[in-house]
Amino acid sequence: MFNPKSTLIIILAGLLIFSQKQVQSQQNDTTGISPKPKIVVLNLASENYQCIFDGPPETVLFHSGLITLQPDESVGIHNTKAYEEMIIVLEGECQLISTKGEDFQLKYGVVAYCPPHTEHNIKNTGSKPLKYIYIATKAN
Repeated sequence: MFNPKSTLIIILAGLLIFSQKQVQSQQNDTTGISPKPKIVVLNLASENYQCIFDGPPETVLFHSGLITLQPDESVGIHNTKAYEEMIIVLEGECQLISTKGEDFQLKYGVVAYCPPHTEHNIKNTGSKPLKYIYIATKAN
């Protein structure tokens, strides 16, 4: 016998499953990759730059690296473009200088965030080498 309530539940369940599969399919189609778990051993003796993860196909979207700056050295003004960036200080002190006039003092235990389309610079303001990790990922 036809039960409209049961039929509606079956249709809604089917639509839910279909939409979840569509989202998963779109996510797989946009990345086209299947990253695998891995580890990277940081070389804290590095004197300049160490890539941690270089984006696809290692990761779905994000890039990261270990940066070392000597006293008074900076990375130079750069723009995050469509990426958002997180900065994690491991050793030393620095200033995050935003061209929007927002400057922040960073040191171990302080994490900074730069939104997309933000010009900024990182400058070592301490007397010892600065080591920090950046993680950048596409915002949309």
